[in-house]
Amino acid sequence: MIEAYFKPFLHWVKEKNIPNNHIIAGEFGCMRKNVGADTYLQDIIEFINRNNFQRTFYSFREDEWDGYDYELGTEGLGREYWQAKERGENVSLPRKNNSLFEYNQARI
Repeated sequence: MIEAYFKPFLHWVKEKNIPNNHIIAGEFGCMRKNVGADTYLQDIIEFINRNNFQRTFYSFREDEWDGYDYELGTEGLGREYWQAKERGENVSLPRKNNSLFEYNQARI
């Protein structure tokens, strides 16, 4: 699907004689709790690497929202976490290796 989506763009790049390493895939990523997020991230990173594009990943340990913190895995943080945050407690995030983080860490 990714190849098909970008096919017109790749054709344009070739037609304009733009070197692939001059193309930037900027701020790609997805909500960590989406079904298939790990597959999407793996597929998009492989596509970018295969085409020799430059890249900027969004985001590593987003400071405003946990949705892009891939070290948290695909599960929610739980009620207790959010209640502690509401009380003003400095709660550690349960970061760990998981399918979202391990693959992406090795290829970014």
